[in-house]
Amino acid sequence: MIQIKDYLLDYLTAVHYTINEDSTLDYCKNLKNKIHNNSYRKSLYQIRRFLEYIGCEWAKNLRPPKEQHGAPPKYITEQDITDSLRYFSENHRAKLLIYIGVDSGMRATELYHLKKEDISGNVIRINHSKTGRGRLTFITNKTKELLAEYPNKSLFSKRQMQQLFQDAPIRVKHLRKFFSQDWDRRGGPTSIKKLLMGHSLRGDVDLQHYNAQSEEDLKNIYDKVMIKHTIE
Repeated sequence: MIQIKDYLLDYLTAVHYTINEDSTLDYCKNLKNKIHNNSYRKSLYQIRRFLEYIGCEWAKNLRPPKEQHGAPPKYITEQDITDSLRYFSENHRAKLLIYIGVDSGMRATELYHLKKEDISGNVIRINHSKTGRGRLTFITNKTKELLAEYPNKSLFSKRQMQQLFQDAPIRVKHLRKFFSQDWDRRGGPTSIKKLLMGHSLRGDVDLQHYNAQSEEDLKNIYDKVMIKHTIE
C-alpha cells in the first residue's frame, strides 16, 4: 500500500496536481528513462488505475510494458559497497543509509519510511512492510555507533536519497540485494533470511507452520552470521 501511495504521490507532484493527458504522457516518458522496466510497469499500472477511477477516458492510452522475466539479479560485491561509502565520504546520512541497508536487508521504501523510534539498540521494528505484516531485523554494532553519532531525528528522505544516489556506484535498492547475497555467502540459513527480509511465506510449509523463532533466537543467529563485519 505504501508503495502505491509513493507511485501516485510522485506522479501528482510532478504534474503539480494538474491532471491532463499531455503532462501525464510527458511524466511517463521521463519515468521510463529513469527506472527499470518492471518498476516502470508497476508505477504506470497504478497511475492508470487511479486515472480510470477518477474518470479519465484517455487513461486507456497508458499501456504498461510486459513484465520482463529471466534476467539474473544484479551481482553486488563488497567492493561496490566500499566504493559507495568512499563516494559519500563527506555525507553522513548517505553513509548511514548504506550501513543500515546492508545490515538489515530492508526494502528501499522501508528505508525511506524508517524513523529513529523504530530502532532500539540493534533491533529495527518494521511496521510498514510491503506484505502488511510487521517484522523485525537487525543492525550491527558498528552501524548502531554511526546512528548514535547522527543528530537529526529524521533519517532518509526518498527524494533526497534518490538524487544523491543518482550517480553513485549503486542504487538504494541494491543494498537489499547485497544483504541477500552476502548472507548466503556467509552460509546463513535461508529460512532466517526470509524472516528478516520480509519475504512472502506463501508456499513455505516449514515457515508457515513449524519454524517459529523468538526475537532472541533471531538475534543470536544474526550475530553468528554477521559476526565479521568487513565493510569499512
